[in-house]
Amino acid sequence: MICSAGGKQALFNSVLALFGPGDEVITHMPGWPTLVEQIKLAEAMPVIVRSQPENGFRLTADAFLEAITPRTRGIIINSPANPTGAIMAEADLEAIAREADRRGIWILLDLCYDKLLYDPVPHNLIGVLARHNRDHSVLCGSASKVYAMTGWRCGWAVGPQPLVNACNAIQSHSTSNVCSITQKAVEAALRGPQDCITTMLDEYRRRRDQLCTWLAAEPRIRLTKPSGAFYLFPDVSEFLSPDGIRTSAELATALLNEARVAVTPGEAFDAPGFLRISYATSMTELERGSQRILEFLAARAGARAASR
Repeated sequence: MICSAGGKQALFNSVLALFGPGDEVITHMPGWPTLVEQIKLAEAMPVIVRSQPENGFRLTADAFLEAITPRTRGIIINSPANPTGAIMAEADLEAIAREADRRGIWILLDLCYDKLLYDPVPHNLIGVLARHNRDHSVLCGSASKVYAMTGWRCGWAVGPQPLVNACNAIQSHSTSNVCSITQKAVEAALRGPQDCITTMLDEYRRRRDQLCTWLAAEPRIRLTKPSGAFYLFPDVSEFLSPDGIRTSAELATALLNEARVAVTPGEAFDAPGFLRISYATSMTELERGSQRILEFLAARAGARAASR
């Protein structure tokens, strides 16, 4: 195991240590763009598997298995996923892990949101990899989301000793160690009482459900209720048009400038037509923000109708 300056560095160290020119590395979109960019920084080739809103952006084994070629060197999975909140079922990961073990393919598992699951579904992905691809798996975690310690910048990678040694060499010549105060704080979080996670998760569930209810007042917003993490990822393509707001990136900018609501456009996650809305804020702010979004969209739709 090695500690790093956040989960992002844990992933980056692992990617640099494992992949290089000529390698193909499979990951999924809509997804966290850093995963793709890190593959490129290692001069490897990202291969994108796309999840679909029709089934809640579920990450399925078939899609990953179909993407494997003789040049596949790695697979990177984020579950629960940013921005969709989708999870990978244990059975799906087992199918991938068995094939990866047969072919000697590395699996990197991004577990940044691993304890933020809203339903009591089996999600012991660590156990699946330990049973079926132990020698070629890396587990990357972070204190940022589960323990609300984003600014402390502490993550970790767990894997075979040779891989950890390579990560240590990369880190020692780039950023060196994580701040010692941060390491002690994260140790206290990991070893201390865990009921704070349950309390936080219950509150996130309440916010998720209420935000979905508020936004459902506008039927042209198509919502998939997330299974984990703390984002909604609604489809807002009904509000885009060639003679008005053309893209979700333009819509996000207009919401910021005119309605004073900050959202992230789907283009950032290779999913144009969507918006990512974080509900990691108070219910009061969520109510105010959702109301502003609805008012803004209604006014825009009314203006378009009047101009026809």
